[in-house]
Amino acid sequence: LREALVELQDLRNREARLLNEANVLFDILNKLSAAGSAGEAISLLVSSTQEALHADAIGLIGFDETGNLHVIHATHPVFDGLGQNPADLPVFTKPRNLADITDVTPWNAFSSHGTQRFRSLLSSPISLGDEDQRGALIALHKDRTRFTKSDRQVLVQIAKIAGQSLKALELQSRNRLLAAVIDGSSSGFAIADALSGGHPLIFVN
Repeated sequence: LREALVELQDLRNREARLLNEANVLFDILNKLSAAGSAGEAISLLVSSTQEALHADAIGLIGFDETGNLHVIHATHPVFDGLGQNPADLPVFTKPRNLADITDVTPWNAFSSHGTQRFRSLLSSPISLGDEDQRGALIALHKDRTRFTKSDRQVLVQIAKIAGQSLKALELQSRNRLLAAVIDGSSSGFAIADALSGGHPLIFVN
């Protein structure tokens, strides 16, 4: 009987965890869907992720036009001191969950800022619009061994959802720009659907 009760409690705990993960992802998906621009979506992504993981700091990093590391959005200035060599920061290839980064190179780049110290690090790669635009979503906490396996799964799913949303927003922005250019042109434009029979016109300015 005792074993059955323990197994039942484990099942309830697992169901509660899965429900919480689903609610977190659904909430973030709703916020990203309501964003009117990529900038707004990124801001919502970072703040929502910090809240979901109970992290002390969140940073979204990528690369600028010259290939250097670039802090896209962060909730703490600890991310501002990153090095410029991508090889020194292996967060762009797979998720990471580190219990204590204090004395581990290159992760100790995140370990302190002023008098504040961080010990736990959780990260996941993220696609930033274009397929070839790599990025990473990174969470920090002042306590060691703060992030769980469940937190890692949540962050990976958040990164997937956010990557798809950012790609859709970027495509939407390009389409708006293209439409504005065509609509404001003095030349005549006609766009046909090449995939449909008869190639019907779908836009004429």
